[in-house]
Amino acid sequence: YLVTGSSEGTIAKRRVYATIINYNTPPMTISSAYANYAQLEDFITQYYEITANNPGRAGEAKKQILEKAKEVKLVPEMAEDFSIDDVYHDIIEMKSSLIPRGVHIIGKKLTRDDETDYLMAALRFERGEILPIQKILCAALGVDWEVAKKQPANQDSSGKTYGEILSEVDKHSRDFIREVALENKAMSSAIKKTGIKLSREQQNQLQRTLDFGVGVAQSLRESVELEVANTLRALNGEYIPPGTGGDPVRSPDVLPTGRNMVGFDPRKVPTKLAEERAHTITKQILEDYVKEHNEYPESVGVVLFSMEVMQTHGETVAEIFELIGVRPKRSGVGNIDPAHFEVLPLEELGRPRIDVAVDVSGIFRDTFPEALEFIGKIIRAVAELDEPVEKNFIRKHSLEIEKNLIAAGQPPAEAKKFSYMRTFGVGAGIYGTNISKMIASSDWKEEKDIAEMYMDKQSHFYGDGVYGEKNPQALNEILKHVSVCAQVRSSSLYGISDLDHYYEHLGGFTSSVGSVRKKKPVVMVADSSSEKIITRKLSKQIEAEGRMRFLDQKWIDGMMDSSRGVGIIADRTEHMMGWAATTGDVDPKVFKEMAGKYVFDDENRKKIMEKNPWQLNDVMKKLEEAHHRGYWQITPEEMDKMKKVYLELENEIEEREE
Repeated sequence: YLVTGSSEGTIAKRRVYATIINYNTPPMTISSAYANYAQLEDFITQYYEITANNPGRAGEAKKQILEKAKEVKLVPEMAEDFSIDDVYHDIIEMKSSLIPRGVHIIGKKLTRDDETDYLMAALRFERGEILPIQKILCAALGVDWEVAKKQPANQDSSGKTYGEILSEVDKHSRDFIREVALENKAMSSAIKKTGIKLSREQQNQLQRTLDFGVGVAQSLRESVELEVANTLRALNGEYIPPGTGGDPVRSPDVLPTGRNMVGFDPRKVPTKLAEERAHTITKQILEDYVKEHNEYPESVGVVLFSMEVMQTHGETVAEIFELIGVRPKRSGVGNIDPAHFEVLPLEELGRPRIDVAVDVSGIFRDTFPEALEFIGKIIRAVAELDEPVEKNFIRKHSLEIEKNLIAAGQPPAEAKKFSYMRTFGVGAGIYGTNISKMIASSDWKEEKDIAEMYMDKQSHFYGDGVYGEKNPQALNEILKHVSVCAQVRSSSLYGISDLDHYYEHLGGFTSSVGSVRKKKPVVMVADSSSEKIITRKLSKQIEAEGRMRFLDQKWIDGMMDSSRGVGIIADRTEHMMGWAATTGDVDPKVFKEMAGKYVFDDENRKKIMEKNPWQLNDVMKKLEEAHHRGYWQITPEEMDKMKKVYLELENEIEEREE
């Protein structure tokens, strides 16, 4: 199993007592998309200099930026005005975004560049006394690293933008990692090359971080050997030492791989760090909604994946507590006390208690039953608080749900019980909503068919003494109040375009809320895969992942090294169809650009066809289906090209099958 797949690995152990040999993720690297924006970044930094020294030329410089921003699709083609600061922020963000380079090959040694990329990613996180190199260098330059990332257009006393400073410290960080951590050169000479004056304490901080990096690099090298050696040992019936699973970028302690993967103690969910990051996620979601609607959402839909909870140690669970306005209590060893929690006073909370509707994956249900019980107890307790309904939306909705269920003919005791239920999923022992199968097979006529499938499959409730009881009417009542659907993305390895589970849960959730309310909810993705949490609208997340992943030539080249990689390309086309069908948040230009990259680009098409012509056939079928369903429009010229490629493809497949 992939080291990030500890949730599915846990199920394999429970079902068949499996011994698991986990393997590492592919090397993570910066998207080549940034190369397309380097000139635009230069134009913007020149603009900031001009506005400071020669304001009369600023208009001409801004026009140049607008033209270039349109060319690289960071600004809509018809836009006449735009925010230069926002465009600059997007570029700086892109420079720190990671993508997997191809697929992992067991037994293949990492290059020095691979190791450098891994450490650049892993050392961006703060771990107690282990500080990010960039943070240390920024402090030495008199700049707050966190502020610089949020406000890259700001300038220091010398007139340099924070974005320029971030670029410089990234370069220096890479040099420190390569020269000191990997090549064992003296840190003093590396510091001298930067020209940055570090205090004695800052030098000590830097040394601690680089020493930590040396250990991570050693674990990466051990992983290559252990993955092969322990696979052979397992086949010989020998003992395989255990090791936890997770994201090696966020949690390098999961290295080395090649071990018998286990999960972690579910009684610790959520950890204190997860609570801190969930506070940021919740704040960003609510601030974005209030800014747009001038009011708080009454209910936020949340998706609980076991994979995310194991990687973040419970950020989504903590987000639920943040929305409701409660704080868990812990025992002396750090475990969550399932019998006690603190309800934050409304005065301290400073806003209404937000209700939640929680989509639970089948694997989460099986791996974190304690969390489901705890959430259920909290919901019931908060619903029974003697607070005004305009300040406690959980209480408000529970009263309405109870009343409506009784009116629908449900016994009062049942109506009361389900009025407190907020966590729902598929029936006991079942996994998946079937929506991904509908999308893969094209077995649906209208989008409402998808919503109906979700409502039928997900109408089983869990928590607070309830396990798998079905009540479609209760689910319908819960969804009436949802105005935001949100999910946490937890790993640099996977974006929301990479797994069908994302659109079958978050997408199906969105589709069902829209069907019940006759109004589409706001859909948000909280990207928690790096040290800085970024919460975006789903449409913006898809657009960003297109630029940095599935439309990025560097990503495509990495995938075309193997038949499996070509299959991953085909999957992305299917996943875009899934998002379009469930949410309508896929811009038509995404399908157009996929066709351009995968089908109309002669070099890419020939490479895909060489590796696996059947996968290219799947890509073209999904693109054509998207056209027929109205998600994009193929021009007559493009249709002629598609027909020619189909003939070429047909001949290739016939030759392969003879």
